Amino acid sequence: GSEQQLELPLVAHGVLVGNLTVSRAEGERFDEREVGVLRAFGELAALALYNAHVRAELARLAHTDPLTGLANRRGLARALAAAAAPRSLLLLDLDGLKAVNDEVGYEAGDLIIRAAAGALAAELDEHELAARLGGDEFVALLDSGEARALERGARVTRTLDELALPPAIRARFRGGSVGAVAALPGEDADALLRRAASHMRERKRTRRGRV
Repeated sequence: GSEQQLELPLVAHGVLVGNLTVSRAEGERFDEREVGVLRAFGELAALALYNAHVRAELARLAHTDPLTGLANRRGLARALAAAAAPRSLLLLDLDGLKAVNDEVGYEAGDLIIRAAAGALAAELDEHELAARLGGDEFVALLDSGEARALERGARVTRTLDELALPPAIRARFRGGSVGAVAALPGEDADALLRRAASHMRERKRTRRGRV
């Protein structure tokens, strides 16, 4: 006999969340009572799928920086707690961002922040993570050694130096400074971040001295 098939869209709160397809190998067509039961089931399934999506999206947003799409501090903490320790940690600090925000405007500052996030994300391999700590600081958990991490950080800063920026922004934005440290056995996240920050500040002083 021919297969009978019924397809119902799953809609909750005006959002299409899927389709319900029910097949009957042989026999009569679905009658009105069966269609009604399937529609009722579909409404419940649609609500369940919608609620699951909302919960997942809220969880994602809670761990994501809204401006850049990178992880936020909470997302970074979760990654450090859930995964094996990274081989190295890279810290990026944007120089002159406050002057850009104060004297040109926050939209200009946001442009630089998004550019920095994109440059950092482009350096990530699978299973690595980048996060915005807030303001002008970013961090990346990397699966490479310290020297390699610094090479990757140097590519990020070169990208920032080569950005095509309006003169008013370029006059105030001074690029980025990076620091990287290899993780030590048993070292906690706070200690790792402190060492990376210290290394970044040291390199920033050296960079300013050269400039």
